[in-house]
Amino acid sequence: MYRARQLSADRVVAVKLMRTDRMEDLAPLERDQWLERFQREARIAARVEHEGVVPVYEVGEVDGQFFYSMRYIEGRSLAEVLHEGPLAGRRAAWY
Repeated sequence: MYRARQLSADRVVAVKLMRTDRMEDLAPLERDQWLERFQREARIAARVEHEGVVPVYEVGEVDGQFFYSMRYIEGRSLAEVLHEGPLAGRRAAWY
């Protein structure tokens, strides 16, 4: 995930990218399966409307880089939270 600015809407967004560097060693069929899974995840997330789910704004591809953008939520990263120690079940569900 990356924090970015969506120029067309002049807003800060979170962007999830399909990491192409992790796909370089995959066979063509495996690569296609990963891309389809990423795109399916984005399409499904974009259809969910619930106060507890971050809305997806855009799903796309630029120069072979697949992405989707969503509302940016200010806060600590999961890595920062886990640095304090393991999370109990209910607290983990909160994050």
